[in-house]
Amino acid sequence: MRLLIVDHMAVESSRRTVYRMLAHKDGWDVHLVVPPEWSGAGRIVRCEDEEDSTLHLHVLPVVFGHRAHRVIYRHLAQLLRQLQPDFLYVNAEPENYAAIGALALRAMIVPRAGLSLVSWRNIDHRKIGYP
Repeated sequence: MRLLIVDHMAVESSRRTVYRMLAHKDGWDVHLVVPPEWSGAGRIVRCEDEEDSTLHLHVLPVVFGHRAHRVIYRHLAQLLRQLQPDFLYVNAEPENYAAIGALALRAMIVPRAGLSLVSWRNIDHRKIGYP
């Protein structure tokens, strides 16, 4: 099973624990895509190295970095073509550009791959001005 994960928050090594656990499962080939840096809680966090060789880290440049719902990963299409994953997990809301991009690229490059997105619908975005 080849799993491709996209998670902007995993620039910090401490946020990769569950991905490392998956990478240690027999027969699993786990690849994690992160941006070179991320801004959160008023600080910029540069991508930390991955010490666990079973989790393959791919640092891809982004467009609209530091904007959680607007980030677009450059070169994601090339990585999908290269890896041909069985499943994509995108840690992003459905309206997020990263999620929309992954959905479109999946349809074009790896249409048989499964796909999972994250949704936290406990905020009524319409009331706070988000479309």
